[in-house]
Amino acid sequence: MDAGDVITLGVGVVAAVIAIVSVVVAAKANTRSDHANRAAAEANRIASEALEVQKRTAPPAWSGAQRDGKSRLSFRNESGRTLIVVAADAQPTEAESMLSIYEELPSRVEYGDTYDVQVLQTWGASPEILTLTWRFEDESETRKTERRLF
Repeated sequence: MDAGDVITLGVGVVAAVIAIVSVVVAAKANTRSDHANRAAAEANRIASEALEVQKRTAPPAWSGAQRDGKSRLSFRNESGRTLIVVAADAQPTEAESMLSIYEELPSRVEYGDTYDVQVLQTWGASPEILTLTWRFEDESETRKTERRLF
């Protein structure tokens, strides 16, 4: 073997060692990546569950009906955030004409403020339940809250 062959053989051995080390390092990196992905998936699951628990245990956004005079009822925003009322409907539906809304919809209700309606009562059908369709000011998802009127 001459010197050129020794050098070529040496370069080949070094290249093979580097290739083997690269494979080992890549395998370890892949394993770490798998562990990180599993940990991230578990963290996302826990965060989703925590959000659901928070939603279920959060105080109601609206108070019960508070009478303010003979026919005016108020519903206080107790959510801690600004709410946007997009609809207010009475039940039974045949009594909906007996419900008057003071503000145009959509209506912005700050935390602590009230949303007021006037409910006329007659010997015929009178509204029994008010359904507020609303959303948080900084969200697009609407929610519904039903409140007994009397």
